[in-house]
Amino acid sequence: EKSARRKFLELRIARILEDTFEKNQILELYLNHVYWGKGKSGIAQASFFYFRARPDRLTRYQSAFLVSLLPNPDACPEASRCADPRVKRRIERLLRLMEKMDSAGAGSR
Repeated sequence: EKSARRKFLELRIARILEDTFEKNQILELYLNHVYWGKGKSGIAQASFFYFRARPDRLTRYQSAFLVSLLPNPDACPEASRCADPRVKRRIERLLRLMEKMDSAGAGSR
């Protein structure tokens, strides 16, 4: 539903979340609950489904792949057979951003 009332409600919820949690905590909550496609919710289910790995064992490429699915979670039936060019472009952008963050000393893993 797109309405001014809903946008106002979303703004209030966002403010409450920001007042209650740190940004990293909000991100963690989101990643642990968001839909990742193929009936999988939460990063643990998604990482195991696509890569048979725990989230803390994902490579940079695997992490970028999962994040690139968020705008359209059902875009790729499998990581190895993903033909969606938008997903591929998002992966490339994310990998460049990770590299940039590493060179600035802000990245990890």
